[in-house]
Amino acid sequence: RRPRIAHFAATHEVHAILPEWAMRGRRRLSEAELLEPLLHRQLHLSPAGSNDDEFVLRFALRRKAKVLTNDLLRDHIESGLVTREWASSCRVAFMFIGDDIVVGGE
Repeated sequence: RRPRIAHFAATHEVHAILPEWAMRGRRRLSEAELLEPLLHRQLHLSPAGSNDDEFVLRFALRRKAKVLTNDLLRDHIESGLVTREWASSCRVAFMFIGDDIVVGGE
């Protein structure tokens, strides 16, 4: 059984950025083929060896979007990529309960 996130996706424009290895190569995700239809539309790959967090945050900053993550972004605040205020207002925490995703602040 897979988590139901359709209700979230129905009310939000959803994009995901994964490291390139997740879809290609020896370490690819076991269910990568299920993600293929989303590739280049809602699923984007960060280049091998790059910091995928930076791509996520830069994309969110450019689009004035929120980021669904449980990462507190401390290292990105310290580096100056994002401000503490931005992280506080644009970082959305989540958790899974059974097959449902529960999103903070929603």
